[in-house]
Amino acid sequence: QRHAKMAHDLPRRKFQVQQQMRAEGAAVNDIRSRLAQMESWEETCERGVRTTYVPWPNEEVGERFERLLREDKKENIRQRLEVFTQNPALADLFGTIGPHCISGVPGHSVMFIDQGPEPTLMYTIGVWYNHSLPEIFLFLPSGLAAERVQGAASILNVLVRQIVHKALGVDDLVGHTVQEVLGEVLLHSDANAELFCGASFEVMPPAEKQHTMGYALWFYLNFADVDCHHNVPFVKLDLTRITDSK
Repeated sequence: QRHAKMAHDLPRRKFQVQQQMRAEGAAVNDIRSRLAQMESWEETCERGVRTTYVPWPNEEVGERFERLLREDKKENIRQRLEVFTQNPALADLFGTIGPHCISGVPGHSVMFIDQGPEPTLMYTIGVWYNHSLPEIFLFLPSGLAAERVQGAASILNVLVRQIVHKALGVDDLVGHTVQEVLGEVLLHSDANAELFCGASFEVMPPAEKQHTMGYALWFYLNFADVDCHHNVPFVKLDLTRITDSK
């Protein structure tokens, strides 16, 4: 009974340790190592759970991953994915995020979160990983028609391509409108271009990220060994001013 209770309490105890170490500013891999002492890679696979900090199978694999992250980012993702997908729960999670972070040009995925009556969320994952340029976060009106959402995603992809092509960082974007960044490219990109014309880029502070980007957090913790809430720049566009959302 005691063993069963400890197993039942394990997720809660791990979460407490994780939150305390994050609050103390511990490095991602130090948190990963401490949590792995509580539950190993083999045990997480056996339980089939989606751990926030995926434990390395062993120290040698962890050292290889850290080296690949410095030397070859695409191979780093390929090899980590090869290991992670041994746990079916993690394979499903990466299937949701999508493989576009490691393929194509410029190499990113677009996440879409429908929050019901709250603003709809859309954001990129992979722009900073592949290009050291800011990820983009959109706030869209709730109830936006499906074709309008698809149009917003299409323009977001065009926007990322221009940011990568021009190597635009946070300082190059904040305070500028989408139309200033894209120019004629915006006008010819999609029938929904007018949704973006007056929107200006803003910095997205860490506190605002905490409740809105779980997929990005998981990707960056486990493929880049960084906490995206504090170490990955995001710029945001608030499009909730749109009234013709039907």
